[in-house]
Amino acid sequence: NRGLIYVNKKDNANALPDLEKAHTLKPYIKEIWHLVLNLKMEANDFENTIALAQEMVRLDPVDEKIFGTIALCYQQLKNYEDAVVFYNKALSIRPDYAEAYSNMGTALRDQGKLDEAIEAYKKALAIKPDYAEVYNNIGAALKDQGKLDEAIEFCKKALSLKPDFAQAYYNMGLALQDQEKLEEA
Repeated sequence: NRGLIYVNKKDNANALPDLEKAHTLKPYIKEIWHLVLNLKMEANDFENTIALAQEMVRLDPVDEKIFGTIALCYQQLKNYEDAVVFYNKALSIRPDYAEAYSNMGTALRDQGKLDEAIEAYKKALAIKPDYAEVYNNIGAALKDQGKLDEAIEFCKKALSLKPDFAQAYYNMGLALQDQEKLEEA
């Protein structure tokens, strides 16, 4: 309970030890699992988050969010291949997990696998068609491929869904700059 009080006060540094102890004492309370994992992720403690999440998987091998957390940790550690493996595990449990497709797309893009990244992003959009971040990510991947007109259109779609989306403005600006350079050449 003290850990939850700290969480409510946004005092995550004090919340984490109490919640870790609660998890040790009562490992069957799944709500605690996700709190602990999220706090460890916020602390950028990715390796320990992976180790703890893998313990949790042994207790509940069908919790897609735990696999998603492991994947995200690997992605933060720039281990993109393992990230993709764990996103696929999450998706095998919950095929409509749009966030997993989106994050997997980013891991693939970070590896330079742009066609595969766009395919993953489009699967996320098939599930969640108003996912502004995914439209932006597709725009960025298309820009990387040199498909500037398409990139701009995807960024515009992201902005139509989320008008204050700074990253979409940035990515569209990059695509417009590249387009201008091509026209000048």
